[in-house]
Amino acid sequence: MSTFWMIASSTNTEISWASEDGQFDEFLYLLTSAFAHQNHEGTRVNADLDGNSKITAREAYAYALTKGQRWESPLLEGSGNSNTAFVIGID
Repeated sequence: MSTFWMIASSTNTEISWASEDGQFDEFLYLLTSAFAHQNHEGTRVNADLDGNSKITAREAYAYALTKGQRWESPLLEGSGNSNTAFVIGID
């Protein structure tokens, strides 16, 4: 069985907020930064909660939740509730 995951920045009845400068969707920007280990300016981002140099969907999601500045209801769904969802890391 294939592992899959789905992350959304808000529910279907909410607005997904932009960053203060209006350039990025805030939640998705933070999520992408977590997976990339850095933001768009190259500043290091540490979302690696277990210290294994790999970012799971849960770690990226948790990072984005804690750093977001605007109220919305992001969600994370996946096979096995995304515990071992697709892992991205630097080896």
